Amino acid sequence: PAGMAAASLRGLGASSTLTLVNGRRVAASSFAAGTVNFVDLNSLPLAAIDRIEVMATGASAIYGADAVAGVVQ
Repeated sequence: PAGMAAASLRGLGASSTLTLVNGRRVAASSFAAGTVNFVDLNSLPLAAIDRIEVMATGASAIYGADAVAGVVQ
């Protein structure tokens, strides 16, 4: 949808990339429809971001199917 921003690692789509804040999953965006779930990065306040870590390897063994492409923490 217009106005949304999502992380997509390895070109597998935003629904295959897990987004964590302080080690916890972020709720799916209200723009999400059907089986496509993603986190709208525009909903995170810039003042709350200290650093960004990217685990580009598949982390599905640790975090589940949401992390097939990787994890943005």
